[in-house]
Amino acid sequence: MGLQTWGMDPTYLIMSMPAAKQIVYAKLPDNILRLLVPATDGIVAPKGICLDNANSRLFITDGPTLRIVWYQLIAQPDGKLITDGRQHVAVNSVSASWCTVDGLGNLYFSGKLIDSLGLPTKECIYKFDALNIVTGTMSSPNIVWSPGNSGTDACVLAPSGLAADLFTVYWGNREEGKKHGTVCKGSTSPPAINPTAIKVATNESASRGMTLTERYLFYATHDGIYGIKKEKSTQGCEHKEDCILITDEVVNPNGVTWDADGTVYFADTGHFSDSGITGAVLSFPSGSLAKHPVEKVVEVQGVHDVAVLTIPPGGHKIDMFMHSSQINVSWLLWLLLLF
Repeated sequence: MGLQTWGMDPTYLIMSMPAAKQIVYAKLPDNILRLLVPATDGIVAPKGICLDNANSRLFITDGPTLRIVWYQLIAQPDGKLITDGRQHVAVNSVSASWCTVDGLGNLYFSGKLIDSLGLPTKECIYKFDALNIVTGTMSSPNIVWSPGNSGTDACVLAPSGLAADLFTVYWGNREEGKKHGTVCKGSTSPPAINPTAIKVATNESASRGMTLTERYLFYATHDGIYGIKKEKSTQGCEHKEDCILITDEVVNPNGVTWDADGTVYFADTGHFSDSGITGAVLSFPSGSLAKHPVEKVVEVQGVHDVAVLTIPPGGHKIDMFMHSSQINVSWLLWLLLLF
């Protein structure tokens, strides 16, 4: 069984609703909300969500149950988006709030592992290899960046939202961002000796969600959405052009995502509408680092995070993993390239 699409390329806006214990979606440009993952699936507070777009996998962090779970997504011929009905556990015994996926399907998340003996653990940036996800292997994730390897005034203090490409991972801190980094960046595979993490933004005390585009990184703070150049390697925000305020039309912004085209979407949990709904997803153009007006896309009560699933023109087919021994064709090709 696989994922197939027909006709025009659909784009789905997927949103987490922690208080309602649900994941919902809207097929753009419609603003009609539909249920994707119901509260009956045993998820208690789904906050952080992230997508492996190439394989149509949706990852969900669920703090109260100490898990990160994932679902296979299926776009039906009538345009509806569903899961295959199976909840897969990616990582157990972890307190995680935010996650992201790189271009190879590796899962990154911020948070801490829960020690089986109840010993204290520190918050870090973790990586869980895509091959473990493909094969259903339950193993411990690897620490990528920690308070111990991220420099003086450690770049990892209380890590929040994150984003990653094949070579670089970006993350924020929800506390003392002006000292430890509102946004930090480092290698996805830092060396054991003299690893280097850079505080590329220090303009706010805390940051939330963030997203990468081809040229920029956009990140949410209490005061607004900011943007920096993706290749920025200088510390802080000393110059006016370093950390650009994109919009201050926010109340309580959290998750941020990009549609791989020309639009950034962000979830504003505190946005109040005349309809009485508190919570909305808003958008702005992603093509430049300049102040932009925002447009309300959809009202969603208590929305926390947002992700975009885009099906390429003409559709594609992705084999689903009904058993742990099955390997996706794209993954088989990637493994052959390694050898």
